[in-house]
Amino acid sequence: MDNQVPPPSLPPAESPPTRTDPFAVTSLVLGATGVFFAGCCFPLTLLLGLLAVVFGVVALSRISSSRAQGKGLAIAGIITGIAGPAIGLLVFLLGLVGGTVTEVLGGRGP
Repeated sequence: MDNQVPPPSLPPAESPPTRTDPFAVTSLVLGATGVFFAGCCFPLTLLLGLLAVVFGVVALSRISSSRAQGKGLAIAGIITGIAGPAIGLLVFLLGLVGGTVTEVLGGRGP
């Protein structure tokens, strides 16, 4: 009597949906905002960049110890958090050099 039908099996258990770490999202938003303000308000860009890096590092730590998602967002937040102040500093230095060249030339263009 080996012709018996096996009992129906249960569907595979679905894992609970993972969530994106809010610190990673915050890091990216702060970093992108810092890049946006890089050319006009360096102190704000510096503050936003610093906060973006801190939130990104905390997010990476939280993500590695949990099942949350958002590692790419956290890394992007760290990168934009560094890029914003770097762009702001570059704009400042270019303005400084441009002003110095204009003074040396006595206001005459090239």
